[in-house]
Amino acid sequence: MQHQQKHHQGGGSRDNQSGTPQIGQVKPEWLDEFSQETLTWAEETGKALQSGKVTTAQLRKFFGSVRRLEQEFFTEQDYKPIRQELLLMKPRLAYSAARASTVGESKADPKIFEGFVKQVSSLLDQVSKADDKSLKSRYKTFVHILEAIVAYHKLSGGK
Repeated sequence: MQHQQKHHQGGGSRDNQSGTPQIGQVKPEWLDEFSQETLTWAEETGKALQSGKVTTAQLRKFFGSVRRLEQEFFTEQDYKPIRQELLLMKPRLAYSAARASTVGESKADPKIFEGFVKQVSSLLDQVSKADDKSLKSRYKTFVHILEAIVAYHKLSGGK
């Protein structure tokens, strides 16, 4: 018996047993070109995070660190420190997910936040593996993906 039903390739899904939205799989090629498929995934992810009680503040805190690193691309000539920061974003995001599911009045659904962490970590891996020539453009696309997730989360009623 199949436990998950995909709405479309790369998009979100729902666990058929509980009806809980799940975070769909990302595709590495999304970092090369922001497409309608990427936007649809971001919309479904934003909605899933909202239904999983992930707060706008939790998302914006991570997004703020992503934006700060984006500024370093304009000042740094050596991408080594930027690559290190990209790798450090993964454990920071994982910590935020763990904290969000244990602290506060409206605890976030750990499965949904962990799914988000897994997919964003996959994107971060792909960005950090890019050569110096494509690192900046891949990171910029990564920023656009997160920006869309935050926007759709808020649009879905995220608090």
